[in-house]
Amino acid sequence: SNILGEICFALRGFAMDEAAVDMVVNAKIDVLILKRAEKLLHEPSRKSTTTMTKSRTKFIIRVCELVKQLATVQGYKTEKQHFLNLGIMQYIIHVLQSEESIPLKSACCETMSVFLHTAGWDTVSNGKYVGEDVIEAILDVSQFCRQNSRAQVASISCLERILNSNSLDSRSKTRMFHSDVLDSVIQAIRVHSDDCAVVEHAFGALRRLKMEEFDEELLEPILTAVHNCIGKPVSSRATLLGLQIISEISSQTGTKRALIDAGVAEVICDAMKSYGTNREIQVAACSALYNLVSQFGVTSYSSFQHIKSSLQDLGVSKYVIEATANFSDSEEIQKTSPVIERAIGSSTLSYLLTS
Repeated sequence: SNILGEICFALRGFAMDEAAVDMVVNAKIDVLILKRAEKLLHEPSRKSTTTMTKSRTKFIIRVCELVKQLATVQGYKTEKQHFLNLGIMQYIIHVLQSEESIPLKSACCETMSVFLHTAGWDTVSNGKYVGEDVIEAILDVSQFCRQNSRAQVASISCLERILNSNSLDSRSKTRMFHSDVLDSVIQAIRVHSDDCAVVEHAFGALRRLKMEEFDEELLEPILTAVHNCIGKPVSSRATLLGLQIISEISSQTGTKRALIDAGVAEVICDAMKSYGTNREIQVAACSALYNLVSQFGVTSYSSFQHIKSSLQDLGVSKYVIEATANFSDSEEIQKTSPVIERAIGSSTLSYLLTS
């Protein structure tokens, strides 16, 4: 196992371009390694019948790392299909179902995620459907490794990739919209709200998990995660996705007051202030504000007044005016900003009567 692990490590360092990958594949070294890895997985450990020895664990982690490298260099589309044909997904499922090493589970999910945009990831070489098995294995990692940030990034990114797939089959699609998938995503946000990598993938998945009726209990973890990520290095996508989710939620009439009471306006202002030059974030922020002040009836006087007062107290107009000036070519901002400013600046009754 140690020798095989070092061979995988050396090959991974060697396979940095398409020509090198072709050499490995043409020599069928990858086939030999995968066959050995499969055989090793079914061999009983000398130390335990339930867990792998350290060297075996290290070897299989390096197999995963090697396959990931081979499948993601230039020319990767061909190599992804090559490894799917070799049964890489079924092998990873076997590892995830039989082993408890968290580093190993993380490595498996990281490798698996590489293939989840590739057509046919949900079947194996003999044509057997494994889509639901893949999803179950990913969810097991998310739930078993709840406190481990690397495992959460790996498993939640897998869920995000599946949800973003344009060729998702009906059985996999049905499975992805079971409540335990949403629960895994929300728990990842709750536990790792200050880890922007986890939050980014969780928000990416959450945007695809369409909920018929938004649960107000989800407001707190979402807003906390956005707030925690604002201003951190490499946090702009997590912030953007969070604001887009907030924008979608705020378009629902029944959630507007709850959003304000939960502190959504403060989060939006913080984002606009911290990312003043980020066009996408400014667009998403203005969209969220626009949705907050839109679609009120005259019977909603007290709710709108409450929202308006909160926005006035935070000086929202200042950030909207700055966004309008900085992005004069943005059709979205030029459309939403006048409505936001009029809502905040005019009397409540006149706004409700004319909107």
